Amino acid sequence: MRSDRKSCVRQGGWRTQRTVGALFAICLALTMAFSGCAKRTSDDRPRYHLVGKVVSIDINDGTATIDHQAIPGYMEAMTMPYAAENPSDLKKLEPGDEIKADIVIDQGVPLLSNIVITGKATAEKPVAKP
Repeated sequence: MRSDRKSCVRQGGWRTQRTVGALFAICLALTMAFSGCAKRTSDDRPRYHLVGKVVSIDINDGTATIDHQAIPGYMEAMTMPYAAENPSDLKKLEPGDEIKADIVIDQGVPLLSNIVITGKATAEKPVAKP
């Protein structure tokens, strides 16, 4: 009977090792598969959120002058020109448009990025005098 017990112990040990090995292989395969699914970005440039109003646009220079609120952690409220990360984004803007955008600092230069118009400019109508 002792020989039977030894064979059972050996079998149980072998099965346990096989199970542990299989679980390890499955975990390794899943880790490798899902690590490729994660979004990776090499863009570690500082970003800030801007809310403001377009004062003017210079398509040739690829800049827009924005009268913006304070940008927490970056600068106080002011009016200043910003270059656009993608100059073609400026074509959709008009003076008076209210916008939200990201300010991306690229090698010390602030660039407008992800520009979203939150309010279109309205044509000012002259007020009738009585």
